[in-house]
Amino acid sequence: MKRFLGLNSLRLAVVVCISVVLVWGCGKTQPTDKSAQHTKSPSQAREQQLAHGDKPVGIADQQQPAQPTEPSPPKEPTSGGPDQSVDKPGEGTATKPGEPSQKPPQSPGTSPTAQTPPDDTQPQEPMLPAEPKPPAEPAEPLPGEPAAPRETPVEEPPAEDKPEDLQPLVDRPEDLQRLDPVKPLWFDKAKKRVVMVGRVVQNNVPLEVFACIKNTKEHEAILSVDVKAAAVHAALLAAGANPGRPARWDPKYMPPEGTEIDITVVWKGPDGKVHTARAQEWVYDTQKKAPMEYPWVFAGSGFFEDPDTKQRYYLAEGGDFICLSNFPGAMLDVPIESTDADASLMFQANKERIPSRGTPVTIILTPKLSGKDGKPSGASGKENSAANETSQPGNQPKQDAP
Repeated sequence: MKRFLGLNSLRLAVVVCISVVLVWGCGKTQPTDKSAQHTKSPSQAREQQLAHGDKPVGIADQQQPAQPTEPSPPKEPTSGGPDQSVDKPGEGTATKPGEPSQKPPQSPGTSPTAQTPPDDTQPQEPMLPAEPKPPAEPAEPLPGEPAAPRETPVEEPPAEDKPEDLQPLVDRPEDLQRLDPVKPLWFDKAKKRVVMVGRVVQNNVPLEVFACIKNTKEHEAILSVDVKAAAVHAALLAAGANPGRPARWDPKYMPPEGTEIDITVVWKGPDGKVHTARAQEWVYDTQKKAPMEYPWVFAGSGFFEDPDTKQRYYLAEGGDFICLSNFPGAMLDVPIESTDADASLMFQANKERIPSRGTPVTIILTPKLSGKDGKPSGASGKENSAANETSQPGNQPKQDAP
């Protein structure tokens, strides 16, 4: 009997042990040791998951064992609502209730929302800067026509004239009589002509004057000459020319009159060779599509008297020296109706014939005389006599300033 009871007690003990083991194993999936549960920090667990290619898992994705915990003190409410114990996907691992949530540090300026890591499998190509478009080429001129005038680039003014640049390019310069101790102006008594030296200031612009006095109308002239216009007027008188009158518009248009003046230009090329041309070859007639054919006449300009100082001024000193548009103060002018309106200018610089800007040029003015007595052409005897009387300073009729 005792043996039977002892055997039954042993069996009952075995069954109880097995039951306890089964109940204990089914009720827990993790060890109860808290130190084993928190052997890894949330940042280390996140790094391990990213290294294996897994996405971070929050509390909602983990299976937490039901274990008794001590009640945690209530948290203070925040402006964003009650505290949530479930992390957002991608922001770290589960945290223990009652402990502050641990999240990976974020760089300044980044959004607190979850960010998807960049896809390294598809590299982005860098954007290349757009190439600048070349400037449009201007239309080619028609055969026989010069290129349309373009905006001339701003250039530095030439240096002060050197003595060798101011020497006139004539056959016998020693025969010339200098009319000014400083200005480049001479008189050739033997050949009855006036010689001066200027510089090219424009070679591709619409023109109102062929040559101007220095620092006056260089923007619309081919040549600039550093002389006194009144001194050139006197030299032309000494050469036998008689002044007529400038153009008139009241009561009707009347072209300028006076002795016809031949103008020759002489310059040196880059190779040092001397070139000579008629001044008309440097001027292009936009109406006839050819170099200008009109001559220049000695209109004689005029004088203006200052009402306060009573001093008289020669009008051509203002720049109307050798003109292509009609001006009431022109010294030399073309004997045709030629407006100075910008939209209707008849002449422009013939770039194909003119040397580069800054080139010194000798300008020769020769009155065109006819007959054995050497009388100038372009005016009758009475007109010449009247012109001579009014050509000297003090005898010129008063004219208003242009």
